Amino acid sequence: MTALWVAALAVIGLVAWVQSRPSSPDAERDAALDGLLTFGGPAGWQLSQDPGVPAAGGFAWTQRDGRPVLLGDNGFTVVWSVSPATPDACTALSTWTTSRIGDEAATQVATACPAALARKDGAERVFTSYRTDPGKHGRYLFAARVGGGALFAGLTYERPGAAQ
Repeated sequence: MTALWVAALAVIGLVAWVQSRPSSPDAERDAALDGLLTFGGPAGWQLSQDPGVPAAGGFAWTQRDGRPVLLGDNGFTVVWSVSPATPDACTALSTWTTSRIGDEAATQVATACPAALARKDGAERVFTSYRTDPGKHGRYLFAARVGGGALFAGLTYERPGAAQ
């Protein structure tokens, strides 16, 4: 009887594992996108279709539940923006980066964002970028820039095997 219970639990565990696995590479990408959209961006920032991030290389701007997403076969990019660019917006970005990317990236943001705001030349510039290591669920690439009195933060997901 004990062996029967063990076998039944093993079958239930296997079924649960199979059902929790994405069924295709697109499903893996879509699961990552859904998770990111649920998690959200920095406090007070809005998702935007950033004209500084053009559609190219098999990626096209589209809407996902009414939100702009640069979607491609190998991943996606989402961009958040806030205007005006303020020290409080830098703090929100650093806090978000800590929870979404990690401490190292957040430290870069905490230093580089206020420094980028302090430059008064009005030039558009990337002030930080960071990438996670490729893993079995893909990797993330993060970049933030200032320009036109606004801050932009983009997060790109590359599905497994797409990272070069």
